[in-house]
Amino acid sequence: MAAGRSGPGRLASANVGTGRMWTVALVAGVIGAVAASGIGMVSGAFDQPTTVVQSVFPSTPAVSLANASGSNVDWTAVDNAVAPSVVAISVSTADGPEMGSGLLLLSGANTRAYVITDLSLISSAAAADELGPIVVTFLSGKQSKGRLVGQDPLSGLALIAVSGVQDTFPALGSVAQLAVANPVMAIGARTVPGGSVFSGSVTAENREVDVADGADMENMIAISGTSVPAPVAGGPLVDQFGQVVGITLALDPTDATDQDLTFAVPVDEAERVAEQMLAGESVTHPWLGLYDSVDLSTEVARQEGLAGGALAVAISPDSPASRIGLQPTDIITGLDGQPVTSAGSLTAVLSKARPGRATTISFIQDGKQWAKTLVLTNQPYNS
Repeated sequence: MAAGRSGPGRLASANVGTGRMWTVALVAGVIGAVAASGIGMVSGAFDQPTTVVQSVFPSTPAVSLANASGSNVDWTAVDNAVAPSVVAISVSTADGPEMGSGLLLLSGANTRAYVITDLSLISSAAAADELGPIVVTFLSGKQSKGRLVGQDPLSGLALIAVSGVQDTFPALGSVAQLAVANPVMAIGARTVPGGSVFSGSVTAENREVDVADGADMENMIAISGTSVPAPVAGGPLVDQFGQVVGITLALDPTDATDQDLTFAVPVDEAERVAEQMLAGESVTHPWLGLYDSVDLSTEVARQEGLAGGALAVAISPDSPASRIGLQPTDIITGLDGQPVTSAGSLTAVLSKARPGRATTISFIQDGKQWAKTLVLTNQPYNS
């Protein structure tokens, strides 16, 4: 990816509607590690036993293209629209300070807000009980002490509570609106040394990535170019319209070909993870066992009489997908009562599903249409 804060073309301001809004209950004093899932939750001394938390409308309008060609995206306008929502995070550890970026994702009562970020920024220090003060710096230069709310190794995300936040929240999109070759940009906090922006294009909306610690990261967005540096990781991945579609991670892939890519957690999954952390629940990861899929080509879709679909590439053995006979090259057209028109829409639907509940999957295998019932499970740590 090429660094920089400028690009050709012009963007026009546009209203994007009201965006998504949802509410969760935050139980104060969430303590200890959540057993069985390996997900750690850190207690926080909040002012009230229950706080209503919701995503908010963007304080600045999202930007919209007059011409949707990637070469005509005015990334400066996109960056300026999103930058107030991107914060710098400084973490004190036994080995010295660590710096990264984060995104203001949710608002709470009394100017309290919640920042989503890359777990690797704090995980090693937290695991060794060597995590010192967390300082969050806003675009204005104002600083706030942060408090770790929760961490989730399967998504690679952590959630931090901050106070003193005023209307600096972004417009949220969805991985469902992405397609291969769409232009996107990773944004780091401007106040982090070495922070910048990196533009590239989507190469996949549902990728599995093997990382050095032995975990398998599933349902990831892959972006062409070099991997983002640590100061940028944890910040948002945005599309050409200025909507957040993912949270970038600083991963260490074991596959050499993956080391030239940037990976991001779909914002759909980030929302679910944050909601469950704030509610004091175990973070779930609905698992189908389809760890790679790609968009169905226009030609094949036309031949099958479809608006689109997700083409299965690889399936985990002894998974819900394998148990119903799903095979590579099958075309998935629906899940959980929702249409699947692309790999991104499959990821979006899966992110909202509930493990342990029977659901229906629709697919085409060898030219024949099937609708079968399966039970999604929780993703195993090493799937």
